Amino acid sequence: MNTRTGLLRTRSEITVATSAPLHPGWRRCSSVAYRRVRALLAPCHPGASTPILATFISARVLTALVLIGCGAPRDSHPAAVRTPAQGGGAGADDPVLARVDGVAIHASQVARQARLDKVPAREALEELVRMELLAAHARRLGYGDDPDVIEEARRASVRRYLSATFERDFTPADIPEADLVKHYQKNLRLYVHPELRKVVHALVPVQEATGAEQQRRARERALAIAAAAAQRPIADAAAFRALAEGFSDADLLVRVEELVTSRQGQTVEEFASAAFALGGPGRSSGVVATSFGYHVIYLVSVDPAVNLSFVLAKERVREAAWPEVRAAAFLSFMEDLSRKHQVIVNYAPLRMPSDG
Repeated sequence: MNTRTGLLRTRSEITVATSAPLHPGWRRCSSVAYRRVRALLAPCHPGASTPILATFISARVLTALVLIGCGAPRDSHPAAVRTPAQGGGAGADDPVLARVDGVAIHASQVARQARLDKVPAREALEELVRMELLAAHARRLGYGDDPDVIEEARRASVRRYLSATFERDFTPADIPEADLVKHYQKNLRLYVHPELRKVVHALVPVQEATGAEQQRRARERALAIAAAAAQRPIADAAAFRALAEGFSDADLLVRVEELVTSRQGQTVEEFASAAFALGGPGRSSGVVATSFGYHVIYLVSVDPAVNLSFVLAKERVREAAWPEVRAAAFLSFMEDLSRKHQVIVNYAPLRMPSDG
């Protein structure tokens, strides 16, 4: 049997998802503090993994190559992301399936790699062999001392640490009930409100002191906007804005504004009545006269009335509160780490002359 056949398949025969992040939850973070750390841990530079290499090796194994290139123990096999409890040592119960320059690849590593990448065992073994081949040659050529390789290994180790600690130990389910109640009360308008309508309106402003002739011309300009909007479907708010702004000139200014209004209490009666008379999103009004001038209103969206108690809204509250709560938890996590290590920061060299 030719043991090399599996390693010589063409690139078109191999399908590997290369765009997935090393940790699925990493890109979901949205808080400012967490985004800063995520940016710190991004790859050293764009395109660090070439398309050809990525075709043959998964993202997880590429990270393992970095770790091996930086001098990870030859029997640690980080591609399988093992822990001591997960096996991988030599023995009759864990046979050696392949060797590359003396480095053994055990059945337990292949089984774990197959589970992680959701591929057959044969394909997992071939991937581990490819990884060892590349890692061995990279070491031989001295790439383990490359600054970018060393930096990427540092970042990969931090990603692994966070995924095994903070991201595992603190989830939305861990948000205290008191924090959820506080978020609900602070953002009550999101859970209890009447029907709301988001609109974009074009306003040709007039003032009380404006003469009759100027008011007539302002109304005619608004009529022209309304007629143009009624002639053809308006795709979205941006299209309505572009249309309305096309009628503005040095003689008559057309202001285009976006706002949200309820049926009562948020805008003047004439404006609210016209907005709520529109049949649905994408519809525009005729000319609406108010004390501010002449309006043409375009309906963007309708937010139905809601009246959710805390109990009914609890899961929505949890989802909405999660970014803010996670940011605060991460800051506490970092403060706890700082107490376990010596951290000395000198900001003086960063001070610019203008800072005083």
